[in-house]
Amino acid sequence: MGNQKERVKAAIDKDIREILQFEITNNCGFFTVSRIDVTDDLSYVRVYVSFFEHPQDNFEKLQKTKGFVRSSLAKKLNLRRSPDIGFILDDGFFKEKRIEDILKQSKDDTDTIDPKKN
Repeated sequence: MGNQKERVKAAIDKDIREILQFEITNNCGFFTVSRIDVTDDLSYVRVYVSFFEHPQDNFEKLQKTKGFVRSSLAKKLNLRRSPDIGFILDDGFFKEKRIEDILKQSKDDTDTIDPKKN
């Protein structure tokens, strides 16, 4: 039974990625799917997405496609009930960039203070 659930989870992951890549037409901007989590009872799917431009605006556009993605997924899968889908904005890229900028600025500040390096 465990293998069957894992196969269904993998199929959900694959199908959602295909739907988002090839079937969404509402101009959500350029985004990537960082991760997809499916609950053990297959009732809910969390799709983590990150955007390269205007993340909040494009995320709101993507939220409007939730019903379409769910119905497309139901057509592809042969399940009794199609899982609910929730999009989550993954801003890890922007957090990582901000930390790198802070570290770089800190390094630049210590370089100007350290008289041995001048």
